[in-house]
Amino acid sequence: MSTQLLRLALDNLADAVTIHDADAKLVYVNEATATLMGGQSTDEIVDAEPGAWRDRFHMFDEAGRPLGLDALPGRRVFADGEGGELLVQSVDTELGVRRWVRIKAEPLRDAEGRIVAAVNVAEDVTEVKEAEFAAQLLAEASSALATSLDYERTLQQVAQLAVPDFADWCGVDLVTDAGEIEQVAIAHVDPEKIALGRRLRERYSIDPSDEDGIPAVIRTGEPQLIREIPDEMLVAGARDQEHLRILRELGLNSALVVPLRFGDEVLGTISFVLAPPRRFSESDLHTAEELAARAVTAIENSRLFTERETIARTLQEGLLPPSLAAPPGFEAAVLSRAAGSANEVGGDFYDVIPIGDEWLAFIGDVTGKGAAAAALTSRARYTMISVAQLTGSVDKALDRVNAALVGLPDLPLCTLASVRLAGSEAEVRCAGHPLPYRLGADGATEIGRPGPLLGLDPGVTWPVERVALEPGDPLVLYSDGVLDTVGPGGEHFGEERFRKLLAGCISCTAREVAERIEMALLEFQVAEQRDDLAVLVLRREP
Repeated sequence: MSTQLLRLALDNLADAVTIHDADAKLVYVNEATATLMGGQSTDEIVDAEPGAWRDRFHMFDEAGRPLGLDALPGRRVFADGEGGELLVQSVDTELGVRRWVRIKAEPLRDAEGRIVAAVNVAEDVTEVKEAEFAAQLLAEASSALATSLDYERTLQQVAQLAVPDFADWCGVDLVTDAGEIEQVAIAHVDPEKIALGRRLRERYSIDPSDEDGIPAVIRTGEPQLIREIPDEMLVAGARDQEHLRILRELGLNSALVVPLRFGDEVLGTISFVLAPPRRFSESDLHTAEELAARAVTAIENSRLFTERETIARTLQEGLLPPSLAAPPGFEAAVLSRAAGSANEVGGDFYDVIPIGDEWLAFIGDVTGKGAAAAALTSRARYTMISVAQLTGSVDKALDRVNAALVGLPDLPLCTLASVRLAGSEAEVRCAGHPLPYRLGADGATEIGRPGPLLGLDPGVTWPVERVALEPGDPLVLYSDGVLDTVGPGGEHFGEERFRKLLAGCISCTAREVAERIEMALLEFQVAEQRDDLAVLVLRREP
């Protein structure tokens, strides 16, 4: 292949390709490199002195620690004699943009085998990493918000979760009964900055009539994205020279202010601030709004359920396992939400239990809601556990649950799907419940066969299907609340949309599958959740 054809091929690659010599002098860069480096021309990049890009681009490792030049894979080629790979964060100080880049380097040798250059291939994985961080932030926030009805303490936890990966600052403000704006949470990596921020608010309280910032977001219910905060903006907003000095010391470069909205009421705001050189983007706004939605849940739960906290907790203890054990060789993850903003006790249940040398995972759904559903849920779950562990038989456990429900007043019904795991084989039974999915090389495939639901007729049996699980295959058990989630125009999430979602999760961990399902449902949902939902994911380890 001619040199010209090779350059043409490299210039058409989506990944950035660079070649440098032992002195770190660039001898070739392709067009994708110019895009990755903020629009500089390839000639400008090649003509620059070795390492000149460091003035504009600051490099950090995956944990956020500054990276020295010697740690980069291309430099390691000359130090170690072989290639390598590294995931780095690159912050463009000119544009205020952070990118995640996976860099791979290999040596280029001459005819005698001597290393004469290093070839670097840089893949921009920013979209993937930001989605990963957003999912992790929202999952951790959901977990924190579910642990307490003390909303001020919980909101402080949420603010701390946002720092420092999503923002350098995070604050939560609520509207008091008197119409004043009260700060209830503030977080920053530096405790001295937090103290400075508190002093600022104590000395210069927010005027609810202000035309911009937090008061404007509370009045309008519309978020504000301030991509860049120039010094002129600080000067214009400062009340005196001391106020201006503190604002400058805080280090404010970009800001997001998002309303905490419950129905038509705006309860307050959650604010995020970045220090130089980073800036917020539209995708960050979406993550902030999702986080705000979760924060509202904590506030409303506290308002609605404080007087019933003890009763709700007592009922809930009997419904779901306090922790979820993964069978040996498997990963496990779960997603569970009760229907409605005023219902903490759901009718869905699940568990993963040992039965002899094997394991049984099951998920179920009882009719009704509230205390009556809680009683049935507890009865069905504990009957399933005790009989399966005592007899070692899933069929006998299903028989006993069925017998316990048949003949009760008001015709209580229950659906249930179970998977018995024995090494690489899964034994599936379904009692009127949606069939589980296996995510494998052939896509997202339903497994098992439909059987009669529990509580309707005595003496029924349930068909059994055995399937092989390949290493890395996830199993997804779910309740019909997932499919019944209501979206735009009253449309349900539905089986086809759920199947396509799962087909995109084949290479994911169990936790990632659960998080992707949760994010998809939250993005789709526009009306109050009508039915409880639960998702149990088991993945055979690769």
